[in-house]
Amino acid sequence: MNTSLFEDFLVLSETLSFTKAAEKLYRSQSVLSRQISKLETIMGCKLFIRTNKSVSLTLAGSTLRKGLLQLSQEYDALIREVRAKSEGRSGTIVIALTPGVRFHNNMYKIIFNFINDYPDINVDLRIYDIDILREQLSSQKVDFAYGVVDDYYGVPDSSYEIIGYSQNFIVVPRSHPHAARTAEELSLIDFKDDTFLFFECQSRAIREISRKCKNAGFNLQYTTVPDSSKMALMLELHKGILITDEMSMFRFSGDSVYIPLPDLGSLRLGVVWNNKSSNACSRTFIEYLRQERKASIS
Repeated sequence: MNTSLFEDFLVLSETLSFTKAAEKLYRSQSVLSRQISKLETIMGCKLFIRTNKSVSLTLAGSTLRKGLLQLSQEYDALIREVRAKSEGRSGTIVIALTPGVRFHNNMYKIIFNFINDYPDINVDLRIYDIDILREQLSSQKVDFAYGVVDDYYGVPDSSYEIIGYSQNFIVVPRSHPHAARTAEELSLIDFKDDTFLFFECQSRAIREISRKCKNAGFNLQYTTVPDSSKMALMLELHKGILITDEMSMFRFSGDSVYIPLPDLGSLRLGVVWNNKSSNACSRTFIEYLRQERKASIS
């Protein structure tokens, strides 16, 4: 149906004057009259009562006007929503992390401020084991992965932004012979007889720690586990020790001791994303992330 018929109707129903309506619509009164007659034919009822002195709406005309105004508001709202989504101001972003990982304080601040500044963007937080999360990021099923950025080395088409740094700790059971000693009394070689625990996907971390161990004068002994639950169980059963950062939830284990060895250095914590993501809200978050980091540095 020609929407100009409804436009003409709304103007006439507002002015209740063919003369004024024709002026607003830049039409002649005769053309406007034909338009209204055509619409009445289509609707199958009279919309206006016309006399020589006045024009007024019929009950059907009042009903049509009310409905068209409501549709107009809904249409405008729909257009605003579509534009907001296309411009990345409305929608959802998925940020995922691995079990046992906590956000760096900088990340908490960024997410909190982002939610306040973009209330129409829902921030969906999810938990996945690292190997699943890497696949989810690669397949664009999550928008962002938070954690140690080096754990996502090799994920295709990925980029990252550093959020902060975290010191590495050796985590040992309280019954470990070195548990009561201070970090100043210890070095990496004191753990040469221990078995180190890693996740199966941490090949890069294994190579890095292996290099550090060789520099310290011994060969790394290690075993890999599939997930965080198995990692925690192995640690509790004294089947090995592990290296983790200060943001890890493993730090809350009462049966473990954290030793901050300088030999281990620190980890880069950050947000990783897939450059091929089609989610406009992801681009909004990336830009916001970079602005916040730039502001905090300056």
